[in-house]
Amino acid sequence: MPDNSDILVKILGESNDTLTILNSAGAKGPKFISENGRITIMDILRSLSHKKMLILLFFLFILTFSALAVRSNAKRHVVVLCYHHIVSDEEAAKVNNGAIISASEFKEQMKYLHDNGYYAATLSDMESFLYSKTRLPKRTVLITFDDGYESAYTYVYPILEEYGLHGVVFIIGSAVRTTPQEKGTLAMLSVDEIREMSKSGFIEFGSHTFNAHYFVKDKKSAFVEMDENELSKDFRDMDSFFEKIGMPKVLSIAYPYGQFNAKIVNEALVQGYKLGFTVNPGFVYQDSSPMTLNRMVIFPGKSLSEFKAMLRGRG
Repeated sequence: MPDNSDILVKILGESNDTLTILNSAGAKGPKFISENGRITIMDILRSLSHKKMLILLFFLFILTFSALAVRSNAKRHVVVLCYHHIVSDEEAAKVNNGAIISASEFKEQMKYLHDNGYYAATLSDMESFLYSKTRLPKRTVLITFDDGYESAYTYVYPILEEYGLHGVVFIIGSAVRTTPQEKGTLAMLSVDEIREMSKSGFIEFGSHTFNAHYFVKDKKSAFVEMDENELSKDFRDMDSFFEKIGMPKVLSIAYPYGQFNAKIVNEALVQGYKLGFTVNPGFVYQDSSPMTLNRMVIFPGKSLSEFKAMLRGRG
């Protein structure tokens, strides 16, 4: 395939003025150096005939446009936000836990996304983005919540509904309440709450395993320590749970503590899963591996300016 110089020579012809331009081109573009020092591009253009000058300008425009298009596509990405537990401002002031943020912090961040034209993607959007290379709006986020605390119903659901945003809750199947919550325990979502949120269209659900969200040794999750048979059973148990409560099979998983291995990814694919989420920081690009997607964990105390910088990849 001919390079740009060959193409330009064929267009303009091998005249002295053409070769002068090509010979003076550096790695980053024409420098236009004369014996007496640097001269301007206008000096070069004046030395060309009118026809050749127009051809050259058109050629340079096409090169610039193509470079910008390639750069734009290369940077196309989605910011996947990861939250855990949202509590009242009063309760947040009493705790020191990296997984807990106040309702006012969360609402401020969601308001910023709404006011600044961010598109809150669905899991289906993400599948299309990664598998079919579908273009999503330039400012796209995926808003996710791990564990399935009742705060997703109490705080997240109404705030997302208020701003017209979409969210994804990754639940632990065995932790979902089917009976009244015992006093003194951390409230988890109930079946009725899950059904209501799902029907609203503002919240959809994914897996955080059925019963493998705990440490076993050396800070390793039970999930990564399971063998193939145990993994298969956990996936099947999750399928049975959603089927039992009248909801469709889930096709996405957030790995407990962000930990995963080849056995887990392979089993997820065998079970028909399309998306897998870690807690590794970074954006999701169209060439990202669909089963090991990055997420930006939102910690308490993040100022709005820090939140903005994170969305732009500067935080």
